[in-house]
Amino acid sequence: MSTTEYNKTMEKYLRVLRFTFGLALVIAVGSLNALFMTPKSEWFSSLSGMAVSGKLHSVIWLAIYILTAIHIGEASGSGPLKKCRPYLAGFITLGSAWCFVFFRLHNMIGGVCLLSVCALCAGVVFIQAARYTKITVYLSVPLFAWYLYLLFVNAYLVTCN
Repeated sequence: MSTTEYNKTMEKYLRVLRFTFGLALVIAVGSLNALFMTPKSEWFSSLSGMAVSGKLHSVIWLAIYILTAIHIGEASGSGPLKKCRPYLAGFITLGSAWCFVFFRLHNMIGGVCLLSVCALCAGVVFIQAARYTKITVYLSVPLFAWYLYLLFVNAYLVTCN
């Protein structure tokens, strides 16, 4: 095996390893978030506003976790998306903080503030990705749209309650 072939093979393995790391990270974060969430609580049930099917939310969150894992995998390499690392860390961390603030502390305004920064971080990832590769742009669109949707739902809940 020549050096070039070896390098290409190793790059493929490293890419799979980076994606696996990203997937493990988002699964860990999702599990942590699940500890904070109590959607069947009296407080959550008493909120008036938009209602979305629990099954739909589960499917969307799964897709968002997979997209985030792909972004982490791409950003953890030596490519141009490494500039996105702080923003990816930002929306992962702030997303977890939102679960705690919204579901445990019942603070909707704090949740809106955290989701605003999450959406901003996701927007920066989208803009950075747009500069480099088409595939990451396509993968960034649902991520950015989901955080904007969550922001608007939370803002709506603040105005209704």
